[in-house]
Amino acid sequence: MSTALSPTRAKRHQLEASLPDWCALQWHHTLLSTLFVLGFLYFCYVPVSSPLTWGSIADGEALSRSEITRFPLAEGMRHAQVGELGHRVLAHLHAWGGPGLISLSFAVVQTCSLILWSVVFVRCARHWSAALMAFVPVVCNLSRLDGLHPLTMAPFFLGVLVFLILPANDVLHCNWAKAPWWRWLGAVVLFAAWVNVHVSFVVGLVWLVGWAAARAVETSMSGGMVDLWHDREFQRRVWLAELATLATCLNPQGWKLWQTAWWWPGNPILEGLGGWSPAAMASSAGLLVACSWFAGAVFARRLPRMPVFWMTTGILGTLGVACSATQLLWGAPLLILAVLATWGSSERTAGCQPVVVPPTDVARGGLRFTFTLLTGLVLWSGFSFSPLGSVLGGQGRTPEQILGKNMPLGARNFLVQHAPLGLIHTPAYWTGYLGQGTPMTFMLGGTDQRVPAMVTADCEHILRGGAEWERLARKYALTLLVIDKGQQDLLARKIRRGAADWQIAYEDSQTLIVTKKGAARHHE
Repeated sequence: MSTALSPTRAKRHQLEASLPDWCALQWHHTLLSTLFVLGFLYFCYVPVSSPLTWGSIADGEALSRSEITRFPLAEGMRHAQVGELGHRVLAHLHAWGGPGLISLSFAVVQTCSLILWSVVFVRCARHWSAALMAFVPVVCNLSRLDGLHPLTMAPFFLGVLVFLILPANDVLHCNWAKAPWWRWLGAVVLFAAWVNVHVSFVVGLVWLVGWAAARAVETSMSGGMVDLWHDREFQRRVWLAELATLATCLNPQGWKLWQTAWWWPGNPILEGLGGWSPAAMASSAGLLVACSWFAGAVFARRLPRMPVFWMTTGILGTLGVACSATQLLWGAPLLILAVLATWGSSERTAGCQPVVVPPTDVARGGLRFTFTLLTGLVLWSGFSFSPLGSVLGGQGRTPEQILGKNMPLGARNFLVQHAPLGLIHTPAYWTGYLGQGTPMTFMLGGTDQRVPAMVTADCEHILRGGAEWERLARKYALTLLVIDKGQQDLLARKIRRGAADWQIAYEDSQTLIVTKKGAARHHE
């Protein structure tokens, strides 16, 4: 008996007979999906070792327990807690799933940010190849995208804001006068959440103010101040900036958060944005700025008049990078956004039609969904090779694999079992990891800037193993020292040669823990 299907039945069982036309993907969809999956896999395996991550987790745990004594030497110093929600979220994620969930959440947030900026860039340039530019900020910020913490969430919030502001069909003018209500509501909710995660909400506000100022300049130059006064578009932009500013008052400190903008020194907003640490022009940041302005100038020549808003966007991104290398996290996307918007505007002004992929011919049979199947295979491969693939029967990652080789796991286990009373001295980059979930108090923290300058100087003197380290240890009544053998070799050698008041309590290949003789411990 023949098992061959009749032509009618064979056609009914073909894939294209069951899927709609929009499921027929093209080669560039497969390419972009592959790049997104590779990005997701890269972020999945970034070690959870960032001091900012563990400092944020420890701060969130302390906030949940209403603790304010984790750093006793910081008492009495002026301080404003900014981004409390971000710390609490990280602490809850760690409580639910440990470092593994932190690692996975970081990969999800960064991949969503990457996809979001790709959509925004394609909307500006109206060509699929613009999505590739979303990978440029990632490459420029690989050293800063070191784990899940409030700072690395900032590009995602900025991407959501740009997505809400830019219409899909009029990027050149970005008219807001006829914006639907959900875009207004989305912007307000975004800033209410953003202010509770990280101080980079200030960048979003400055961008909105620049958007309104650009409209004011264009309208006043063409029609004078009378037209500007009656311009509905300008009024709507100003209202949006005002509503966004009011939304930033929805934080635990309320409007008093804005009072901290006048603090000097120790301004929490400036410190959260990276402080004053200009990026070197002979670097990837300088190259990006130079290439962005060169490309923008080339594309602007095809426009009858350069849009003021996109010029101010480029200026904002450049000033941010010039003030602090950290601001490359949001300065790079803004620079690329300005270039692509100018490019897309020049193409439309020149009368060029956007590149549209012709519809797939139905008569091509089974090859019609080839790239759809390949894309599905890529997505499945990404799932299989990610940590999520352990549900298929593989083994999960060990704590050493998740945290990386730079984290003191042995020292952490020792301190949990033998938590000492009194003040502890550790390298600042280990404080958050060693202190989360324990009642220990520390001399200095990696994310805490509230201690006096003298305390910071004395802490560094002890780290270096200076001649006065024992006197300083007695001065601050230290009961335990955690020593990084790779970075504090001099201090480790001095202790081995003999220290009258100190004894070695724990040692492994990475750390050396010494305790003060007769020091008490926490009772379980």
